[in-house]
Amino acid sequence: MYLGFRFSPEESSKVDGLRMRDTYELIDFLVGQDLDYIHASLDNVSSKPVDSQDEKTRLELILERANGKVPVMAAGSIITPDDALKAMELGLPLVAIGHALIMDPNWVEKVANGREAEVDSELNVSKLDQLNIPEKLWNVFQAMPGWFNISK
Repeated sequence: MYLGFRFSPEESSKVDGLRMRDTYELIDFLVGQDLDYIHASLDNVSSKPVDSQDEKTRLELILERANGKVPVMAAGSIITPDDALKAMELGLPLVAIGHALIMDPNWVEKVANGREAEVDSELNVSKLDQLNIPEKLWNVFQAMPGWFNISK
């Protein structure tokens, strides 16, 4: 069994929301908790902090702060195998691919077998019956334009 902690590093939509300085305090605490990993939930792994003063992404700052003391996992607009590779090139040892698996449940198998070109990077309406997406969830996808890339 593995034990980790998932967090969102910033609340960019709130004027007085969480910022990276708050996240640093959390990371400093978490690295001392004997966790197997920490998981940063990002809107995009290449997004910059709200109060950005340099060119580093949130992910790069989180990795620097964790400093190898605990593995970091991150999610955030990782849809294609190239997206995952770019995140790993930043030093991320673990990549979360939630949306990608909803759009293509065979994502991991295709990538593992060198069939990256076959990975679906859009939620194809014609394949809905094969994807086993519950009706309520499908309704949420449709009500939130831009959350998923949807094709006909």
